[in-house]
Amino acid sequence: MAARDQKPKSPHPLRDNVDAFAIAILVAVLMKYFAIEAYEIPTSSMQPTMMGSKETGLFDRILVDKSAYLWRDPERFEIAVFRYPGRLIQNYVKRIVGLPGERLVIAGGNVYRLDGDDPTDGARMTPLPRPPAIQEEHWKEVFPARLASWNLPANSGWRRSDRWEAIDGRADAFRIEHDKERTAWLSFRDDGKGGLVNHVSDGYPTWVAQAMIKAREDVEWSEVVQDARLRFTLRSTAPLAGWSVELEVVDADGTKVTFRLSADGTSARLGAERDGQSIQSEPFAVPATTAGLAVQFAHVDDHLHVELDGEPGAELDTGAFKSLDLRRFAAAGTPGASKATAGLRIEVKGQGRIEVEDLRVDRDLHYVRDGATAIVDVPAGKYWMLGDNTLQSVDSRGWTVFTIGVDAEARVVDPRTHPDATPLRGNLRPMPLSEMPDPDENPVPARLGGVDYIGFTDEIGEVYALLGAPAPGASWGGGALAFAGADGPFVPRQDAIPFVPRDHILGRPLLTFWPWYPWFRAGTIR
Repeated sequence: MAARDQKPKSPHPLRDNVDAFAIAILVAVLMKYFAIEAYEIPTSSMQPTMMGSKETGLFDRILVDKSAYLWRDPERFEIAVFRYPGRLIQNYVKRIVGLPGERLVIAGGNVYRLDGDDPTDGARMTPLPRPPAIQEEHWKEVFPARLASWNLPANSGWRRSDRWEAIDGRADAFRIEHDKERTAWLSFRDDGKGGLVNHVSDGYPTWVAQAMIKAREDVEWSEVVQDARLRFTLRSTAPLAGWSVELEVVDADGTKVTFRLSADGTSARLGAERDGQSIQSEPFAVPATTAGLAVQFAHVDDHLHVELDGEPGAELDTGAFKSLDLRRFAAAGTPGASKATAGLRIEVKGQGRIEVEDLRVDRDLHYVRDGATAIVDVPAGKYWMLGDNTLQSVDSRGWTVFTIGVDAEARVVDPRTHPDATPLRGNLRPMPLSEMPDPDENPVPARLGGVDYIGFTDEIGEVYALLGAPAPGASWGGGALAFAGADGPFVPRQDAIPFVPRDHILGRPLLTFWPWYPWFRAGTIR
């Protein structure tokens, strides 16, 4: 039997190992810069899609495909990693909402494409619906989730007409018995923490929501919600004479619009009405409730949808009935309070035992306008980015830079009155002077050896220690930046920088994961 050929030993084993190690490093570097890179999420802007929570200590890791946009342009509602235009050495992650050349407006919780110059002309506003998989991720459970998050009693959810009783003491299931044909109703209103408002802690596991609420007891509701979903199972011992589901929305000036699903024994219609005007869908078949009927009723992006036993029932375009102003900044009864409200109602008509079980109320991700600019004109070659945590996100709505001057003695001066000073421009992110500095804070006041300094980082990441101080009495909270200055107090020029150039977009996140106790998780990113 012939002996096997043996691979000759290398005369330079050390060099071979060094070569292999160098190649491995080269491959890793190429992967990092051209293919896959890992990041940690430091802030709450994209919660709950990607967690960056100081309250809970959860800071997700993400894997980013850096080749995703080498062969194609970014698409709307994709999440992208990009160089932040106010500090180019810093990478941000946000959702792409505005595409090059578009005119957009935020109204009533939605983002619309505007055809014209009037941001209140609903007829010229086209909603931008998200793909179904993303929309499903953006539904945020309101009931019964808030009962646990806010430690609310079970009876704080649904109001009900006489004779309803909770099934086995549950908060999400009710039963009523009629000896003759009668009408009964269940109602879910926004008169408490469980109502249809865009609460910042919605969409999180209970323990995360509780930590957020505890840390931010001063968080107020800002707007009511017109995009909501109601799910339940309807069961009756005898065929019902009729049943309905309604979403009633009252906007800031008191105008009421009602979205409705109305069913008789065998068929149903979707409808909407406001100020005497109404529309209806064509009738569609409705299964019997005697075997138990799973109902899903949703209003989202100016459309009504219904599913029955998991099958699509009908859809109705309600764009003519959109609500554009849904403010609720003050408590009811206080001067200047908004009249905006929203609520859901289930009504049944029949006899015998009627049960409504597994009640679930969700609300959509609700965008809010930040700042005075109503219309957003996205320039050619640039993109407009928003965070999923719209109430706490630092995104295109508020990105701002400020400009100061530095004289020959390294003092902070106003370049508008010192034309010979060197202008410096950097990201505007001041923290209140009463709080500890934030890693992203700019500028940062400090006092060393009895001398006042201003720490400043410019747009390309250069760091300066300048002579200067906040203006007397200035708080710096909410961007109210004012310097003492060499010639007296001054407020520096500020400029909005809401758009991201195409060549600043670096990649698309693929996976998110949190590897540690107590919330092990991993999944794809939508």
